[in-house]
Formats: sequence, C-alpha cells, structure tokens
Amino acid sequence: VGALVALARSLAPDMAARASSSAPLLRALPLPLLALGAQLGAVAAAASEASVLAAAAARGLLETEPWWRVGSTSFAVWDQSWMTPHVICGIRFYREPVSGVGQGLRTWTTEAGLEGPSIRDEKLQWVFDGTVFQQRALEFYAGRGAPPMNDVWMAILLSRIPESDESSVLSGGGLMELKCSGMIMLASLLYAEYLAFVVPVSVLLKFCQHATVIHHRMGMDETAEELSGNINGLQPIQTARGSFHAALQVAGGSRALAAEYASLGALALPVVDVVVAHCREDLSWLREWLRQVLRDEWTPEVRGLRLRLLIYERCTAAPQPEASSSQERPPPTAVSPSAAELVEGLKRLGAIDMGSAAVELPEPPGFENVAYVHYCRNVALRDAEFAIFLHGAPYDHMDIQTLHDVLRSLALGTYSVPFLHLNAKRSAQMELEPCVRDLLRPALFESGLGLGGAESAGATAPGPLGRGELPTEMSTYCCSQFVVGRERLRAVPDAFWDEVWQQLESQGEVGDANHSDVPTSCRASASRIYESHQRHGGSWAAEHGVWAVALERTWHWIFGESPLLPIRDVDPRLPLFLRVPRPRATGDGGPRGAVQDFVNAPDWGFDPGWWGADSALANVTQVPMVVSALPVPTSLFTAVARENWKLPSWAEAWFAEEPEEQYSEKPEASGQSYR
Repeated sequence: VGALVALARSLAPDMAARASSSAPLLRALPLPLLALGAQLGAVAAAASEASVLAAAAARGLLETEPWWRVGSTSFAVWDQSWMTPHVICGIRFYREPVSGVGQGLRTWTTEAGLEGPSIRDEKLQWVFDGTVFQQRALEFYAGRGAPPMNDVWMAILLSRIPESDESSVLSGGGLMELKCSGMIMLASLLYAEYLAFVVPVSVLLKFCQHATVIHHRMGMDETAEELSGNINGLQPIQTARGSFHAALQVAGGSRALAAEYASLGALALPVVDVVVAHCREDLSWLREWLRQVLRDEWTPEVRGLRLRLLIYERCTAAPQPEASSSQERPPPTAVSPSAAELVEGLKRLGAIDMGSAAVELPEPPGFENVAYVHYCRNVALRDAEFAIFLHGAPYDHMDIQTLHDVLRSLALGTYSVPFLHLNAKRSAQMELEPCVRDLLRPALFESGLGLGGAESAGATAPGPLGRGELPTEMSTYCCSQFVVGRERLRAVPDAFWDEVWQQLESQGEVGDANHSDVPTSCRASASRIYESHQRHGGSWAAEHGVWAVALERTWHWIFGESPLLPIRDVDPRLPLFLRVPRPRATGDGGPRGAVQDFVNAPDWGFDPGWWGADSALANVTQVPMVVSALPVPTSLFTAVARENWKLPSWAEAWFAEEPEEQYSEKPEASGQSYR
C-alpha cells in the first residue's frame, strides 16, 4: 500500500484537492490511502469549474426529473434484520411504461441534443435479496464460489436511481444507505477489489472516496457507535476489507515496479503481442478495443506498453465457392487491405509498435492453429512479455469485458497471470481422445518431452513445463483464445513446434480416399469437423481442421497448466476481475447468445437506457445521467480531465484524427468467424 501511495503521489503531484462534503462514519480504505484521497481528490479535480461546466454543456446536461415523468416507478427497500436494523435489506424495483413512455423518453433525450440507446417499452421488474447476496459472498471468500459481481453491479445500479424533488423521493443510494448500509459496504468492497487491477490509482481513490463511506444520518434510532458495530458484525465485512487491502498491496507492488520501467523511456516498456488469426472478418473491433482502453482511458498514471499487433491473413480476399478436395485449390491472394491498412494506420499514429505487421499466411491450410504455431516458432518474437491469441471475430466466444480488462491490467502493469483462457464456453472433462494422443505423441517424442513411451497414469500430470507425458483426461475452455506469459512460451522446446508445423504441412485432406496423412484414430473426427464447419464457407480450411481441435484440447497443458484447467470463476490463483462469471447462452454466437450481441455492461439481462450516474461520476462530470452503467468508468473521468494533461504524441494524433465518442464503448459488429 505504501508503494501504491508513493506511486500515486509521484504520478499526480499537482492535482488539486477537493474537500468532501460528507461526514463519513466508516471507510473501507486504510488511513494512508484516505489521506492521499483527500489530497488528490478526483482525477478530474485539476479542471476548473468553468471547464467542467463547459464540458457538461457540450455533452448535454441532463435533468433527472424527466426520468421520473416518463414512467411509473416503484422502489421499495425493507430491512432483513430486525435486531440490527439498517444493515442488510431486500429491494423491489418496478418500472412500467405509461402511455407514450418510449416516445416521451426519446423526446427528452432528443431535446437534450443526445442520441440515447434504443428505449425499451416493456416493464422492468427486479428483486434483490440482500441475504442471498451475503451467502454468495460468504461462499466466494471461503473459496467455494465465484465472486457475486452481478449482485454487486445490480446493487450499484439500483443505488444510481436519481432523486426527485417533485416526487419527494430520495435517491437510490440515499435510501439504500439508510436501510442497508452494511450490504452497501460489502458491495463496495467487492467492486473496489475488482477495480484495483484495472483502473488508475486516482480513479480508484475517487470511487472509494464516495462508495466506501457510510454516513450516520439524523433521525436514526441507533447512535453512530451502534451502527458502526452492527455493520462490522455483518459477515463477511471484515474478510472483504482484508481481501481488498491484500489486492491493493499486490496491485500496488506491480504498479511501483511498472513505474520504474516507465521512467526509463518508451523503449523500456514491455512488449505485448496481439496475435490475430484473420479470415475475412471485419476488424473494426480491434481498433475500437485499442482506442477505448489505450487512448480513451489514458492518464498520467498509466505505465503503457509496446503493443505489437500481428494479423495473420489466413484466407483469400473473398469467399470461394465450395469445392471438393479433388478440385484445384484457389491461388493465394494478397493480404486483405483491411488488415494491412489497419496496422499501417495505427503505426502511423504511433499507437502500436513498429514491429507490427499483417502477415500473409495462406498455407498450410487450417484454422487459427496455423497462425498460432507459426507465431510460436518465431524466435525473433520471444521478447514479448505476454502474447494474446485471438480469432478474427473474438467476441463470438468471449465476453468483451474480459478482453478489455486484460488489456487494462497489462497497460497499468498489474497483470501477472502466466496462462489465462479467455473464452466463456467450457468443454467437457473427458478421457484424452486417441486422435489427440496420436497427433501429439510424435511432436512430444521429437522434442524430448515424451521420453517415457506411455501416457501418465494420472489426470494431474504437468504439461511440457514439467516434462510429463500425455495425461489420461483433459478439460479446458472451447475455441482457442488465451493469454500466455513469456516464460511459459519459452519453456516449450523449438523442436516441438517444428514437428507440429511439419505435420501441419503434410496433413492430408478429408476428401482423400485413404486419408493417407491422417491417423486412423482421427478419420471419423476429421469428417465430423469438416461437416460441422461447412456453414462458415471455409471448406478448404475445414478439410484440415482436426489439428485445430486437437490443439484446442491441449493448449493450456502445452503451456504448463494442469490437464484439468480450473474454471476461472473459482480459481483462487486469479485476481477477482478475472473470476467474474461470463455466461454463454447458446452455441450459435457470442457468450450472450448472438454474434451481434456485444454488450460491455455486466450481464444483468437488460439495458436500462439513460440511467443515474453514481456520486463519484456526477461529482467529476457534473452530468447526473449516463447512457449506461459501465463496469469500468475510467473514460468518463478522463474525458473531463484530459484537457489539462500533456498527452502522448500518439494519443494526441489519434484524437485529432478520430474524436472521442461520448459515453459509448460498444464495438462495431464484426463479421462471423470462419470457425
């Protein structure tokens, strides 16, 4: 924590103080950070009052009263502990459209000069049970469950219901603090631990200045001391506070080390490779991802990184008609202009490393496995601290928030996970298939990893890092998108990748009469893979898909993880922000059920449209309503404070070329993956 405090002071010595107007009873932060919070105030405090108001006017200062006028809203909160009131509660929220509510809200946003999201005319009806949330939190801290972040974000969303003078209604936050202050403290501690690794220090301090404070209000039956004792007696408040402080120490140490590297200049920053297997997908998501995290969320505290973007062009420029394996394969064409132009445009701005490239790789045929193995064979790329392996349409298989948070943590210098699978869909735990064994055994033998001649007797045998044999069982996530650290990449012998590459170049096609180069154990699987991937129009690649599926089952083991890769939600090795459950609804598209259904907000199952800003955001932006409740609100802070900073040249050039889109971080819909 001391290192974090020193780092924050060194990065932001000139930020003006802003006194808090509240009289706090309880705070979750340790005293050194509280003192720093009082000193720094907000990341936006350096902006003058005039500039704040001007920025708010430019965005359209929204009033809260119309929010109440365009719908019939009921918000009820009740105690769930009679002996110790004001600690934990239940909540019922009901909002039903009145006649013309949709048009009324659209008119309201139009008059404000803003274009809001699509307004849903159906009613919203939610119930929040504080005791259920408490039980989930207890299970998480006991190591038996996932962090209850959807409960946390639901509570935070409800706390943002705006107050109404016309209706004599307290704000959601005020009412919940009055009725369930212990529950709000628990939710705030969980949320603060989530943010500890993914936001700059000043943004975290601003959040904690507002969110982790409970007030003793006039008219309460209890004294301040009694209320304090009741809150501290709620389980697992003390455990949550300790967990948050431990996360601060870990993140603070990482930031301090990152600051040392940053002080040495841009060339000393760590290289992070982004490896994309591309086949005709729309790559607009890539520019949006980098713009949102690296440009729009940049502050003077962000260490930064040298992002080397490597797009491997796997397909011809346009879909080819289906052809049997006996027909002549189409000749390779030039690299897709979209990939080349994207890379060159970002290099021209200075936003990515000059070693970035669009790489033409039409052969050998296959899926993303060819691009990944090609990258792993390249010794010249071993200087990367981490490598992120992605499909051309990555959100088909993962939640956007996961990818954004990983890049945020990398840019801040708080990321240290040696292997992380990014996808949402889990594959079954099964005995290792004979096909996988027959494909991998030659590569293991040639590289000296499989010297025992037989598979390991146990499912927990280590991967090649431990020189173990092939395990008996395997379990991982579907569809091959992951992050690997440098040491894990370097630990796999070059001979392994060379042997795999040789087999990729010599593999036979499914249409061959004898499947001459496909092991007997793989022939039925190869046919099924070919048939199932025809709908993507990649018939030639699908004829060579068996290697992609075999590696999909074993990437984690090859890079040193246990054969039974733990589920992220319950993996105690991971920081909280990587353990948030990311559900997948169907097998037809993205983790929420459709290829175009890219939702950056937590999976509440709804889009509330224009919603109240929390106290920290409203204090900085002077805007009481926001488009949606973003899990990571850094961009809303930086949008106000940026005019007082000396931006890096690449960020300044990017803003000049492409102005910021206010209050939006949803990516453009990308094309369907060829897998």
